Amino acid sequence: MKIMTAQLKQTSEKIPTHNNQTPADSYFEILDNLEIGLFVFGENNLLKKVNRAGCQILELFCPDLSNNESWENTPLEVVFCNSAFDGWAKQIKPIRNGMKNTFHRNMTAISEDSQRIYKVSAVVGEESRSDLIVILSDITEQKENEQHLSDLEKLSEKGVLASWVAHDLNNILGLILGSAELAELAMKKNNIERVKELLGKIKANVSKMEQFTSDLTSATNLVTEKCKTDLNKLVTEVVSFVTGQKMFSRTSISTNIDYTLPEIELDSNQISQMLLHLLQNAGDAIAKTDHNLGHIEICTKVDGDSILLSVRDDGIGMTSEIKDKLFQRRFTTKEDNHGYSLMTCRNIMDNHNATVDIQSEVNEGSTFIFKFPRITNI
Repeated sequence: MKIMTAQLKQTSEKIPTHNNQTPADSYFEILDNLEIGLFVFGENNLLKKVNRAGCQILELFCPDLSNNESWENTPLEVVFCNSAFDGWAKQIKPIRNGMKNTFHRNMTAISEDSQRIYKVSAVVGEESRSDLIVILSDITEQKENEQHLSDLEKLSEKGVLASWVAHDLNNILGLILGSAELAELAMKKNNIERVKELLGKIKANVSKMEQFTSDLTSATNLVTEKCKTDLNKLVTEVVSFVTGQKMFSRTSISTNIDYTLPEIELDSNQISQMLLHLLQNAGDAIAKTDHNLGHIEICTKVDGDSILLSVRDDGIGMTSEIKDKLFQRRFTTKEDNHGYSLMTCRNIMDNHNATVDIQSEVNEGSTFIFKFPRITNI
């Protein structure tokens, strides 16, 4: 805003003034030709000047006010009335009181016939500290274009996802159908052992389909319900649940708990689900090593304004190329897997405004460090 104002001042000095015009009048004539609305409020937040674009904005959203013969000395709260500019005055006024240096925000104005989005900027004048300058730039079309592109991107993602789902389901159904046809031939030959073998394959593929649909449902149908949660207690409960399960028979699981951890707003079901996915992946990574006994450690820690949750394993680790692709849609390093569990983790992280730092080396294990904001919005 300072650069624009300085440029306008330089330009106004080059324009000749009429006999009865002051340089300030000429300066405001230039502002009248701008497409942005400009409002200058003097002492007590009373309107001193408004350019042509500003008048058009008020005529659109405050027709009753626009019938007045003069805008002069109209209070800021009346200019930006709550009926059309809901909450604007309350957010802009602190600039005057020195509570904020500048104000920049996208805000919506609504009337019976129109709704527009403005980039609103406000600053106290440099030369006259009693002046409050408010500038409105109409960005409605820009935001509509951005939303349109976002909608197209989401639609494209849904189309690609539907294609992947159909492809994977068809593969599994093909295996089931093939095994059923072979079982039918074996029955005709009275080869009971072969029939049993093929029925086992059919059952295995049905189980695979159940897991596929379960992962897909989890990845695409997450409803977040946050409440104050003891993360330490949640970790302990998850570890207690998985301890003794067959997949962790070669793995010890320990915890390193920070007992100063405060309760934070979390969806405990989602965080438990994410932790289970991470433990299962860690167990799979350890199973691919020659360890007699692998180890997984789960840690919690307070880190300034953040809460850290980390899961470390001594599995096979991963390359930097694989690490960079984790949590992307449908990425997986496992055969006969679909990557939807990692998609679910990604969605859970997004729902909690969390970030993840992945530390891993091939044959050296992996550490996933999740950072949650200490104060979150429900």
